[in-house]
Amino acid sequence: MLTSKRMAGDHDTNVRCWSVVGLILAATIVPAAVSAQESETGLHIPEPMVFDLVHSLGVEKGAFEANVLALFPLNDTSDRFIDWAPEIEYAVSDGVAIEFELPFEDSDLHAYKFAAQFTFDRARGSRHISGTQFIVEKIKDDDIWELTALYLRGVQFNQRDSAMMMFGARTEVGGDAGDQDEILINVSLFRELNHRTVIGIENDLGIGLDEDSHLTIFPQVHYEITDTLEIQFGAGAEIDEDNTDFSAGFRFIYATPGGH
Repeated sequence: MLTSKRMAGDHDTNVRCWSVVGLILAATIVPAAVSAQESETGLHIPEPMVFDLVHSLGVEKGAFEANVLALFPLNDTSDRFIDWAPEIEYAVSDGVAIEFELPFEDSDLHAYKFAAQFTFDRARGSRHISGTQFIVEKIKDDDIWELTALYLRGVQFNQRDSAMMMFGARTEVGGDAGDQDEILINVSLFRELNHRTVIGIENDLGIGLDEDSHLTIFPQVHYEITDTLEIQFGAGAEIDEDNTDFSAGFRFIYATPGGH
């Protein structure tokens, strides 16, 4: 998940952003029991391609995934990087998954990223599933730690249509930190065309509490090559007050299920 967006801010804004993080933490602690009895959700809700999950919500213990995301600039190519990131994901228990990722800019390692995700209890037969995700990213060459907390909500509208939503906040700390404080609202809509093909549109909004806000709109296609291999690809734009950056990208995925 390539998620960084640097912004400047002040102490009051940092406090407001941490208040949002605190609310998400509280929402996590109260319903913290993960449902081991219903780890098989019966839902099929795809993950967004650019800002993905650690693993699907309700994942079964032992599920493993390795994937790589690459985003290629389509404009201002001399001033922009190829952003790419290999990552590995593993479900340590039913509904609980962890991830390690290495974001690169061209050939330069940019950061080290760790994430954990928890699925909340879900009523049997419900078309809704929810959880929470926490991300810690250490910028390699600077004393900066980016901290992100998210509430996750998936909805299966019918056999073909679904949505994945993320609501949360990001900030940064450390000696070189410049107050990256923003509210995150991500909404992705999907339609299953057949048992191997899904189309979708990912919308990722970062609301800066001091400076620019930014919106990424990324139409995409997911194609299941085999039971363990999948390719996702698409093209879209990141829009802020000064620029519109167009990109194309893909994510290649190898995954094995849990529950064995």
